[in-house]
Amino acid sequence: MGEFNTRLAGRLSEARTVLTSLQHDATLTSGGIVKVPQLGTFDDAVKAEQAYTALYHQFEQRVQQLHNAITAAQKATTTIAANYHTTESLNAAQANEIKGALSTVPTALGEQP
Repeated sequence: MGEFNTRLAGRLSEARTVLTSLQHDATLTSGGIVKVPQLGTFDDAVKAEQAYTALYHQFEQRVQQLHNAITAAQKATTTIAANYHTTESLNAAQANEIKGALSTVPTALGEQP
């Protein structure tokens, strides 16, 4: 569990870095609107600008979900490790207890319960 939590901490740090970059990047206006490259007024250029903006916000949302899921998994594994100090106690734990500890992960990913 300790090694897994160490890996989660690294991934959480990476997700935070990406989120910070996306949310505070100079490509955003003060209102949070993406400043897209000026591609012109051709129909294809306008569609490309719209697609760029949509993709930017979609990626930001997905990274936020990943961040939330890693945080939930980290909390769950910390709880499990604190409650079950030995392999024997972890093996003796009921599956429902462990499942309960991990129950917040799907919600953090945006999945329906």
